[in-house]
Amino acid sequence: MVKPQIYQLSVAAAFDGLRPQEKLYAHHMAKAAWNGTRIILRQVSPEANGIFDLIMALYHSCDGKWEQLATEAGVSVQELENFLDYAATFLSNVGNYFGSGDQKFTPDVSKETLTSLASVSSSASKLLGQIKEPMMSPLPSSLGHPGPFTQSSYYLGEDCLESSEDIATISKLMEAQSILPENTRLKAYQDTDTRCYDIMQASVVEEKVAWDYLMDRERPIRGHFC
Repeated sequence: MVKPQIYQLSVAAAFDGLRPQEKLYAHHMAKAAWNGTRIILRQVSPEANGIFDLIMALYHSCDGKWEQLATEAGVSVQELENFLDYAATFLSNVGNYFGSGDQKFTPDVSKETLTSLASVSSSASKLLGQIKEPMMSPLPSSLGHPGPFTQSSYYLGEDCLESSEDIATISKLMEAQSILPENTRLKAYQDTDTRCYDIMQASVVEEKVAWDYLMDRERPIRGHFC
């Protein structure tokens, strides 16, 4: 993993130059972007949200004083730097797969080091126990249709989108309703002998949408936090 480049953005002068209405717009757009991060994390991998929460829990446990955390945890400065490189790369890609190329990256530290870092916080220890194995495993190595070496949390349920006919039908329906895939996930389930799909759309509106021409096998549901 290439060492990430970290820069501090100085936005105070630009923000102070905005009109009151523009400041409100910028503020609420920033809040929406931050809250929307959870949508992206859930779409990337099953463990991404937990890794994000672990990084935040460790930050809050030391109030951002990472050297203090390393001392309390009994880990070396180099081990701490390696973990922070991973955390920076994770946050910049919003997930544990590179945004360009969709390849997985893992921490350049041992499981024992992670356990030591998390030991200073009960919440961090609990989170690490839930995601340590997939976080450290090199597989699945890339994002894509679920398979032996690929995964994606876009597709839920056993053998989701196993047929090209299903893919074509769902794509056509979503396009007709102007639903983009960026804030959706698909969940496959079996209803008696029929294979069905829920199209789950991240939305503040919670409802099951009725499409006049919709086939019985697909149903859109809004209100999911994806």
